[in-house]
Amino acid sequence: MTISRTYLITGASKGIGRAVAERLARDGYRVVGITRDAGDPGFPGTLVPADLGDREATQRVLAELSSRFAFDGLVNNVATVRPQRLGEIDLTDRKRSRYFNRP
Repeated sequence: MTISRTYLITGASKGIGRAVAERLARDGYRVVGITRDAGDPGFPGTLVPADLGDREATQRVLAELSSRFAFDGLVNNVATVRPQRLGEIDLTDRKRSRYFNRP
């Protein structure tokens, strides 16, 4: 099968992001993953280090990747979770979590 589409996956090094990357690669698609630690030689595509919590670094990485690849899709798999007891929820943490989980 010829590679016909390229997908960008955030949070691609483990869990759901890694499973999606492996499935897409197995189905013949090109995969580009973003993760904080890109030192995984077994990743089934191009793995790029970036801390998506750093707005300027994220903009640089996305600009660079956009110049190298024509993406057909995005799997936005990055998220933050800060468990807290009800009544003790820090609204700053809540805002940060919503930043990473925007539609």
